[in-house]
Amino acid sequence: MGSDDRFAYIAMGHAVNLVSRLEGQTKTYRVGGIIGETTRAAAPSWAALELDLIAVKGKQEAVRIYTLLGDSELVQSGDFIDQAKHHERMLARYRAQDWDAARAQDRDGGLAALAECKSHMSSLAGFYDVYAEVSPISGRFARAELGCRLYN
Repeated sequence: MGSDDRFAYIAMGHAVNLVSRLEGQTKTYRVGGIIGETTRAAAPSWAALELDLIAVKGKQEAVRIYTLLGDSELVQSGDFIDQAKHHERMLARYRAQDWDAARAQDRDGGLAALAECKSHMSSLAGFYDVYAEVSPISGRFARAELGCRLYN
């Protein structure tokens, strides 16, 4: 963009628009940063956890979003491997709308999926609180509530 005397450069397009919207969702998900599927695919050896599937204006399919937690050294640590396992279990329970399994104690007396996640990675406690706050148990439906706050 510009003329012969003055040039102005601007980033445009779907990718830039998506990044802008994802940055705005850091407050919703209470994390330091959010990356999309393309960035995650470009850095598969880095430690990242999936946050959600979100609706993006102008797209038919949901976009998977992640938070980046560290480098390839972290991804190989036992603590991160444990956290990722608990995190995936919690997301699977929420996506299946298995609220009791997500929030209640396991049959063997272990912590609920959310509590287990919070106990393994306190840096994401705010994120796990989002899932705890928006569920039928708190009087709101999790997916609908999160979806209402996205891109409106």
